[in-house]
Amino acid sequence: MDIIYLLAASYARGGIKICIEHCNRLAAAGHSVGIIGREPEPGWIDVGVPWRVGEGRLGERLERCEAVVFSFYEQAYHVMRPALEAGAVPVYFAQGDEIIFGDPEETPEGRDRDCILAARASLRLPHPILTVSRAAAARIGDLGGRDVGVVPNGIDRTIFKPAPRNNAVPRVLLVGALYPAFKGIADVLGALVVLHRSGAAFEAVWAAPAKGGDPDLPFPVELHLNPSQRELAALYAGADVFVAASSNESFYLTPLEAMSCGTAVVCSDLPAVREYATPGEDFLAFAPGDAAALARQLRRLLRYPELRARFRERGLAVAEKMDWNKVILRLGDYLERAVARRGEIHAALREELRSPTVRWSFEDA
Repeated sequence: MDIIYLLAASYARGGIKICIEHCNRLAAAGHSVGIIGREPEPGWIDVGVPWRVGEGRLGERLERCEAVVFSFYEQAYHVMRPALEAGAVPVYFAQGDEIIFGDPEETPEGRDRDCILAARASLRLPHPILTVSRAAAARIGDLGGRDVGVVPNGIDRTIFKPAPRNNAVPRVLLVGALYPAFKGIADVLGALVVLHRSGAAFEAVWAAPAKGGDPDLPFPVELHLNPSQRELAALYAGADVFVAASSNESFYLTPLEAMSCGTAVVCSDLPAVREYATPGEDFLAFAPGDAAALARQLRRLLRYPELRARFRERGLAVAEKMDWNKVILRLGDYLERAVARRGEIHAALREELRSPTVRWSFEDA
């Protein structure tokens, strides 16, 4: 197939990383794949397909192709006509974030609320929707989305792999930025403060996409800004414990990366991580937002090396099942099935353009 991905950003973020992984691996499987980006090609991840910066509105000018895949809600409105002109099936890769899954009733009037409302409306357009977990598919269905397929994320086990470690005290790794707050980095730092004050011995390592916030901590932190994928994998492999405390994920990728590197995981118990792992068997779990439970579970892993060893072995077995080489076959099958329905999908798009059923008024999106 001839496939184009539209990427509205190129900074280090899980959703963008997954789109680039799709492109690289679909190309390796024999498909013709290209990326049209709003920004230049990134340097933090290897891009193995042609990348060009689009002119005007992203996706406005499409060369002839069979499928065009996009992830940002505003593209759902603007890609319909260009896709028809290019003979392509537009596939909405809705990975889920605070905009799509946010609650407008809990968001003050203004741009943020308008974005949430527009994103919710975008799910009701007649695009095939691909997402990354059964939990995300159910949420999209609740918001009015139709024709939703699921292909989980995978892990590159040639990069995210174990390495020898012999740390004098346990190294604890956290990955992500302080904002958005739902990622739970502040909760992790708070738990580490509690453990430090109780006398627990550990070294803290923090990999962040950029410097943001300046928490006042009573212990040193080894900070790594915007690491490449190989540098990030080395940080996972060198850590004894990985801790993650997000309260909202469609597919919880960072715990899987840690497991693939043979690192014991303490993680918030979300449906998104239960897609591939079992709490209590493959990782130590705590309820999202329960800072006291997070500190207790982290203390257990710091105190008992035999428990860390057990979760290391279990995590490696989980990662083997989620290898990208297995997952990418499912993605190719999904896209081929979507392209086979081109006539039906194009008819629905033409009808929506002729007689809109989904309206939005957020012109800045």
